Amino acid sequence: MIRLQSRSKAGIVRALIGAAQPFAVVAVLLFAVTTPFAQQVFIDGLWVNDPALCAVPAGTSRLTCTGNGINRPLLPSAGNLSNNPHIEFAQTVDPACPVTPLPSGTINNNFCNNRLVLCAKVGWANTQSGNSAFALDFVSFEIFKFAPGSNPLAPESTPPLRTFFVDNPGFIAAGTDSANDCPGAGTACVPMCILWDGSINIQGEFGKSNGQFGFRATVATNQTGASGNINITQTRAYPGGFTKDENNAVVDEKPIIVDVTDVHVVRTSPTVVGALTGVAAEPYNITYRLAKDATMFLSVVQGDGAFIRHVVNGLPRVGEGIPSGTLQNGDSWNGRFENGDLGPPGVYLATLQSFSLDEFGADLSVATTRQIALDTLQITDIRVQPLTEQSTSLAVLSYLLTEPATVFIDIYPPGTAFTNGLNNVNDPTIIPDLPPAANQGVHKNFGPTQPLVRHLEEQQDFRKPVISFWDGRDSNGKIMDDGNYVFVLYASLPSQNGVPFNGVASDRRVWSTNARSGFLSINRGLVTISQVGPASTVIGSSPPVAGLDPFTFSYSLSREAFVSLKIFNSTGENLIKTLINNQVRPGNFLNRERWLIPTDDTGGFVSSGTYLIQLTASDPFFPAKISTTTALFPVDLFRITDVSGSPLLTGATDVVTISYQLSQPMNIVWNIYPPGTTIQGSSSTWPPCGVLDPGGACGQIVNSGNSVAPLISIKGMRPGRLRITEFWDGRDSNGLFIPDGTYIYTLVAESTTTPRFFATDQVTGALTVARGSIVFPVFSITPTFPTLFNSSQTISLPPYEVDYSLTRQSSVTISILTTNSSPVTVRTLILGQVRDSGILNREFWDARDDGGNFVEPGFYTVRAVADDLASVLSSGSTAQQTISVDPLRIYDVAVSPLRADFGTALIAYQVSETMRVAVKIFRPGTTFDNNGNPTPPESQSLIKRIIGVRPARTETTEVWDGTDETLAIVPDGNYIFKIVGSTDIAAINAITGDIAPGAALAEDLIIAEIPVVRGGSQNPQADFVNNTFVFPNPIRGANATFRIYSPLQATVSLKIFNLAGDLILTKEFGTQAEDSFINFLWDKTNQQGRPVAHGVYFFVVRQETNRGSKGLFQVVKKLLIP
Repeated sequence: MIRLQSRSKAGIVRALIGAAQPFAVVAVLLFAVTTPFAQQVFIDGLWVNDPALCAVPAGTSRLTCTGNGINRPLLPSAGNLSNNPHIEFAQTVDPACPVTPLPSGTINNNFCNNRLVLCAKVGWANTQSGNSAFALDFVSFEIFKFAPGSNPLAPESTPPLRTFFVDNPGFIAAGTDSANDCPGAGTACVPMCILWDGSINIQGEFGKSNGQFGFRATVATNQTGASGNINITQTRAYPGGFTKDENNAVVDEKPIIVDVTDVHVVRTSPTVVGALTGVAAEPYNITYRLAKDATMFLSVVQGDGAFIRHVVNGLPRVGEGIPSGTLQNGDSWNGRFENGDLGPPGVYLATLQSFSLDEFGADLSVATTRQIALDTLQITDIRVQPLTEQSTSLAVLSYLLTEPATVFIDIYPPGTAFTNGLNNVNDPTIIPDLPPAANQGVHKNFGPTQPLVRHLEEQQDFRKPVISFWDGRDSNGKIMDDGNYVFVLYASLPSQNGVPFNGVASDRRVWSTNARSGFLSINRGLVTISQVGPASTVIGSSPPVAGLDPFTFSYSLSREAFVSLKIFNSTGENLIKTLINNQVRPGNFLNRERWLIPTDDTGGFVSSGTYLIQLTASDPFFPAKISTTTALFPVDLFRITDVSGSPLLTGATDVVTISYQLSQPMNIVWNIYPPGTTIQGSSSTWPPCGVLDPGGACGQIVNSGNSVAPLISIKGMRPGRLRITEFWDGRDSNGLFIPDGTYIYTLVAESTTTPRFFATDQVTGALTVARGSIVFPVFSITPTFPTLFNSSQTISLPPYEVDYSLTRQSSVTISILTTNSSPVTVRTLILGQVRDSGILNREFWDARDDGGNFVEPGFYTVRAVADDLASVLSSGSTAQQTISVDPLRIYDVAVSPLRADFGTALIAYQVSETMRVAVKIFRPGTTFDNNGNPTPPESQSLIKRIIGVRPARTETTEVWDGTDETLAIVPDGNYIFKIVGSTDIAAINAITGDIAPGAALAEDLIIAEIPVVRGGSQNPQADFVNNTFVFPNPIRGANATFRIYSPLQATVSLKIFNLAGDLILTKEFGTQAEDSFINFLWDKTNQQGRPVAHGVYFFVVRQETNRGSKGLFQVVKKLLIP
């Protein structure tokens, strides 16, 4: 290994200062070593040089800058622009630059540049004895852009955006170092410089992106010398130290500022049209990035430079953003020239250039160009659908246009070729124009080898699938035969930029570049017939039967055709019926033909069996094309189905039923035979004996070995296709009931047609007659439940409804009996009356006995007895039910108290029957024994009675005004009332309400409370006057009662005067309680106890209140002692 020898630290410092290196101290710190090295190579200095002071000397290939020779220049005026280097112009420097005062320490050349020179000074040491000279392999420069947090020496942090190399930069002479020696003659003494115009690699192409830039310089050698292998690589970054400005002041090195107008990352892309085959169409989208906000110019020219269109003519566009923006601008060209019309096909040139003006002057970017291939009118996504056998079928040509245009479709016979080709339609020298009027509408001569069949011309929309149809006819309307016809599809649109059509300058067109060709096939073939589907009418469900008229034959045709439909026997040898003959029927439609009446061509009905239907269809335009199809179908016209029966059970009025359905109107016979009858040989001969009604002489129908006649026959004409039910009441032909058992029957039907046919179904069966005993399926007694207005209880009253039903007609007796050990009939509702079966019978009992009187309350039995009417059927039945009977009731009682806000009390109730009712009201505290007698007795406790006749089952309301029999109001309290009633009007006295001895009363004895709650007098003066009186008046007896009402707490006195005004009697009652009564019994004596004389007297009642404020009430009234 070679040991590198180093100079001393002091020597390095002297060398750097002597060379006026501004970063000498830094260099010392970075490269000074304490141990000697044998050989050393390094970047000794980096700076940005004025390009005006650099050139490539004649005969050399290296850029050389004048200034300090082999050393780095000191000041900007000497060429070192590192104090503030700028690239402010894209290509040409504005002569007026700069236009603003310069920053201190700078000169014009710091700013007025469209490029800069980047220089690196290589240093070395090769002074150790025995060292040989060695060559440098290269010196490289890597341009990078500053970003936040980036490291200039780390490529992964500041990736190189552009790299320059100085190959074979020279050699290092033996025994020299860069501080003291520069031998020249190919040595690395001269600084290495490269020229940079600010462009970098942006997405694969060079462009100028504004921002702050630096560069790294690397020197490398890998050589073999006398001392062995020398492998040295050293890198240094700019800016990385300090320099001097024009004022000779030491300042930091500054990044290179690029602030130019530039267009880059230009992309052009057409609009892709089509889903199957995408083609390039307008608009052409042009995207680009600008180094900064600028005025944009985008123009389109032809390849020869002829101007076409200003797409963007001096419009502002945004820059990409500094330092690392990617904002993109987008513009588009719609393929139109400046005159607004579309251009012809061709390759055009788009030129992009931007312009800006800042403090350093005007800057115009380098023009960027892109080729744009415009194929104006194209036809793509072509789909072809042939004309098939369907009557509505059309040959369909689907396609898509890039522009709205007139479409031409020329159709030629199969095998047609085109001698002029189908390309270059816009060139009339290759595809000549034709006068359409003289060529059936054809516009272009493609050189067809056969004559035209049909020309189609349509105006079509663009950028969406459009359709053209061909109906398979030529220009004269004739339908063409099957084949692969050749079409040519082309289009044109009007444009003043196109070529003249037929040499007419005013009719310029742009044509589709290439015409499209292919096959439009006609594949009608024979008329296709769907399999003819015979369908007969089906009736019934157990079992369903088919083969019935009307018959329907369904089919569909692929297109309109002449149709014949014929019916043959099963072998197809004999024609039975022609339904239609050579009639037109539509295609693509479900056709239905009907054989309504199954007769042959002679009008006679056909017999049952299998028949063949034949359908033929011929093409109306090509009659030789005939299609035929056949199908077999069954015919079975006369059927009996859905046969079901029901037995006769438990009722003389019940019936046996048999239900069935006929396929046609037919005559039927329903024969019923005795139990044990058999039908012999039915599988070989049906109907029995081959006749509709065999009577009793048919040897096939036997009972105990002998021919037997039916018990009864039911005959008649019956309609078809309806549910028919026959009834038999269990009687024979003489009208007599037959015994229970299983009876055999036959059902035979014969058509009414010509000729006549028997129904093919063999219908036999068994019918059950099982009456049994009479049964009451329903037997119930329901009382009447009256409407209640005041109560939620349930009460039952007469009349009682007796509901019952019978299983057969019977003689019925219904009786009401007591429930004691020896029942007694109290009422017979019906006696031996005939009642029918199967209905709900109703009888009613009003709770009266046979004498018309109401029965006593209690339990009673309702008994129903049913007997057979016919003597041969003796099987009676009894049903009974016990019910509770209480016919005379007082119920639904409710009381409304007497309140201050409602001046009357109400007693509401109902009576079950019309009754005389007595309501008696007793004093509070009155009690009653079990018989309703009051304690104290009624003479002391009764205060009010209300008596009257009340209607039945109607809400009755008795009103009590709170007064007693003397009409005096009673005090507050819980009064007791009693209600009694009787349907015997004479049982209750109409005046007193007293009950006559032994009278029949209602079961209910109502005793309840009726509250009086006035809460004191509301009008004391009036109540005092109205309720203070003497009774009786006139006084004819020995005594009279003074009744005095005290509405308030007061001292009460009574004085009696004769007509002369003499005082007869004074009575002091002292203090009386509020709302109280005084009853003073007067024996008609004066103050001295002597009887008073007859005559008219006045009495004065005086009350003086003694609680609260003082008040005085006084009333004067007369009394008479006759």
